[in-house]
Amino acid sequence: MFQATMIRNAILVLLVTVLIDNVMSESCQPIKIEKGLNYLNCSWEGISHIPDPLDDTAEVLDFSNNNFLELPYLSESQECNDNCHVINDSKVHCRYDVSFSRNDIFTFHEHALHSLRCLRTLDLSYNDIKASILHERTFQEGAYKLENLILRGNPLGELPDNVITAPFMSRIRYIDLSHCQLKEIGENSVDDHAQLSTLNLSYNQLKEIKGSTFKALKNLRVLDLSHNKLKTLGHQVFADLTNLDSLILADNEIVSFARHAFYRDSRLQTLDLSLNSLESVPYQALQELSEIKHLILSYNPMTSVSNPYQSIVMSSVKTLEIEGMGAMTKMSKGSLAAFPSIVTLSLRKNRNLKSIDLEFLADNTPNLREVYLDYNGLHTLYEDSFPWEQLTTMRLDGNPWLCDYRLQWMIRSTAVQPKSVICAGPVQVQGRDIKALHPSLLQRPYTVSYIITIIILSISLPVVAIFGYFLWKRRNHLRCCTDIQGRYVSVYTRDADSDNEDKVDIEVKINHRRLKAVSNGNADDSQPFITMEKPTATEDKEEEEDL
Repeated sequence: MFQATMIRNAILVLLVTVLIDNVMSESCQPIKIEKGLNYLNCSWEGISHIPDPLDDTAEVLDFSNNNFLELPYLSESQECNDNCHVINDSKVHCRYDVSFSRNDIFTFHEHALHSLRCLRTLDLSYNDIKASILHERTFQEGAYKLENLILRGNPLGELPDNVITAPFMSRIRYIDLSHCQLKEIGENSVDDHAQLSTLNLSYNQLKEIKGSTFKALKNLRVLDLSHNKLKTLGHQVFADLTNLDSLILADNEIVSFARHAFYRDSRLQTLDLSLNSLESVPYQALQELSEIKHLILSYNPMTSVSNPYQSIVMSSVKTLEIEGMGAMTKMSKGSLAAFPSIVTLSLRKNRNLKSIDLEFLADNTPNLREVYLDYNGLHTLYEDSFPWEQLTTMRLDGNPWLCDYRLQWMIRSTAVQPKSVICAGPVQVQGRDIKALHPSLLQRPYTVSYIITIIILSISLPVVAIFGYFLWKRRNHLRCCTDIQGRYVSVYTRDADSDNEDKVDIEVKINHRRLKAVSNGNADDSQPFITMEKPTATEDKEEEEDL
């Protein structure tokens, strides 16, 4: 009884599922034409099986966001075998684009793609496909003209050798393997695709790229390895990519490049090295890139971008991005000497970048047209740092500008746009647009040394004045010398050939002569001063006899 009940319930569930699928299949939107193709939209219908019958005229099939657990078998008109190139033919309708994105697919029907001889795009993104499923010759039966394969968001884990092989997909141009939890790529997993132009391996867990991984991809134009865990890039790892235009290595853990990581005659034009662990610009590796035009160095722990190798000049670089450098505090003299031809310079969001040397460009400005200096830590900027008259774009907003005499030139400059420079100081102009200020308001700032000098002068000048006044008041009491006819005698100092006894002897002789003169009636005793002459030898003898 119990088993019978279980069987009956299972049959009921199966019938309900079939009925629901039938109802859902009938609710698929009717065929409409988009971009010249018959488009059947069955997305978001909650179905898990292909509608039966499937419209033979549908050329674009969208079964995304449903409940498919298996990639089903898809039929195609027999006329399509030899007429894949015929589009908009009322008699021939082929399956060109098929999407099963965002389902729960974890396995494939045995002949899922066998009949799709004209399929150009297959989107299986965000399902539950693992690498083991890809061993079952999935792409080796049919889909010979596939150009775009999207496996994005599947838990592949690895990419074994000979999975996506050229003999069965000789026309493949675009492969998206991003967000696939890839930890390793086989050396022969994506090689020998002569037509492959774009390979997306971003948002995986790759730690190493072997030298032969990308061999024979002569026509690869875009390689995206961003958001992985790469640390170093070895010798000639990109050597075979002779036609590569864009290499994206952003958000890895790269600390160094091998000197010859790139092919000498590489045609690479865009290199993104942002969000890595580079402490300096790998100039020796980059010198091989003779045609690079766009170089992105942003968000690395660099303190400087200066070039220690004077012989290396990257004259092909037109756009240089140096953004988000938290460790960079200044742009020194000649920092960008290696880039003589830059047209666009982006120095944005370097919060600790507080000063830019007057000659940081080293006269490399003949082609400069666009400069972005917004959201740094700049307080001031020299007028002669940039050729303002030739710039077409200049961003200065978001900096803590100190609006003093050094920024007076901004008021008259036509290159500085209104409301782009808002003063952060001093207090009297804080929050105001510098273009709205009068030059007289931008004064020399009161620096610490200036304040100390003012204090010292304020203290020393009164002291000097008081001391001078004291000397002036005591001028009559500080007589320095006395004139004696025939000889100079210092009152305060001792003469080199005299001493105190000589002074006393002279005074005695003077007094004796004075008394003698008075007694003879030759002098007035009331005379306060006596003019003295040096006594002769005879006078000295007479004085001695009188004594």
